[in-house]
Amino acid sequence: MRVRLKDIADAVGVQPPTVSVVLNNKKTTIRVSDETRQRILDVAREMGYIRDASALALSTGKTGRLGVILSDTVTSHWANPYFAQLLTGAEAACREAGYGLQISSYNISNLDRFVTPNKIATRAVDGYVLLGSTDADVLDQLRQLDVPFVCIKETEEDATPVDSVVSDLKGVMIEAMEYAAGMGHRRFALLDTPEAWRVKMAENLVKQLPASLQGCTVDFFDYADIQRSDYTASPALVDQWEG
Repeated sequence: MRVRLKDIADAVGVQPPTVSVVLNNKKTTIRVSDETRQRILDVAREMGYIRDASALALSTGKTGRLGVILSDTVTSHWANPYFAQLLTGAEAACREAGYGLQISSYNISNLDRFVTPNKIATRAVDGYVLLGSTDADVLDQLRQLDVPFVCIKETEEDATPVDSVVSDLKGVMIEAMEYAAGMGHRRFALLDTPEAWRVKMAENLVKQLPASLQGCTVDFFDYADIQRSDYTASPALVDQWEG
């Protein structure tokens, strides 16, 4: 039979509300001593107590789950190594915090093709992490639904005011170039997709090389198929560069 809060309360010698405060880590005026708190936790574990997620959601207004949405425009989707690593990090953080994780993929880069899923509108999770290119109008639609979210973005050059975690791509490239320059290399080729913000970042990188890279040259090449990351196009690219 399912273990109830009353069962634990009877075993410890306290009232069910006290057990609820401890097991759900509630902020309340009920004061519980450290000794009693630990006893409740020990007895709950010994009796095999499992929290009822539905009951918890009704009492707290929280689902205990977070959602991760990946733009379906991302090449290879979850097989893409970059986004797979982000998902791994999100799963580890949720596990540590005691949250469940819900994973989805939608077209969030174009409002005309974005259809608000029912689980977003009905708040099936407590918040979302958005991965990949996200249209500003889609973000506005999520705001109107009062859905908490944070974006994982590749650039700071974005005027959309949203809570974000941003990759320092330029800093990483400079660090890699400095390492190669330390080995005697002076000529670099920057291979990237022809998106406007990526081209702008490349132009800024060339103009703002640090003193440690003075004397080095950087050529930028548009490569629409870079997401393959399998190096099969490298011979032709080298020929183009050297030519």
